[in-house]
Amino acid sequence: MDYFTAPSTGLLLLVGVLCILVGYWAPWVAHPAAGLLQNGFDLSEFVKFLPQVKDGSEPMVRWLFFLPLTAVALSFGLLTHELRSRRVHWLGLVLVVVSLLLLIILIPPYPYTPDRLLGDELRARTILALVSWVSFLLTLSELGRRLPRRWGSILLALLTLVGTASPIVQFLSVRDALSAVYGRPITIGWGVWLMVGGTLAVLGRTVLGSRKAKEKATR
Repeated sequence: MDYFTAPSTGLLLLVGVLCILVGYWAPWVAHPAAGLLQNGFDLSEFVKFLPQVKDGSEPMVRWLFFLPLTAVALSFGLLTHELRSRRVHWLGLVLVVVSLLLLIILIPPYPYTPDRLLGDELRARTILALVSWVSFLLTLSELGRRLPRRWGSILLALLTLVGTASPIVQFLSVRDALSAVYGRPITIGWGVWLMVGGTLAVLGRTVLGSRKAKEKATR
């Protein structure tokens, strides 16, 4: 599974996914007071306390804020095979460790009782965590290694696009509600823009790789 058909496109892909990861933990809600900064993970909890979300006037799918964790973990999992084939074992190991940490964060907090994990508040997050863990193990397996390059590239592009766009759309939908709580119009933090830039880099790499493959096939 050759994602790195050229060093430049491979580097663009890796940098793009890293930008998504950093942007997720960077400020989404900018504020002069550090204690009032909110990143993507913080918002997954904070939004449930918004009056408009509590009374149901503002539809909110909270588990979408966790999708970047899944998207980055699976993207790193897919990339490990190529890194190993190019004998960059240490970087592949780093990506696996980072992915495991992200998937651990995705697991709902203790206590782990069926009633709590399958309750209304945590059911979706629990299912997402299970699906993410199974999918990650599949990316590391022989099945992931044998995934055709074209489908691997498409899968990576979809992961980053859905994993980035979904939580950002949710965030923008409650921007007015957040402004009301803060008592001032909120400023979109640099973390959101970094995630958008990372996604564009991954999509650009996919288009570039597709063009190179077509040029190679016509020769």
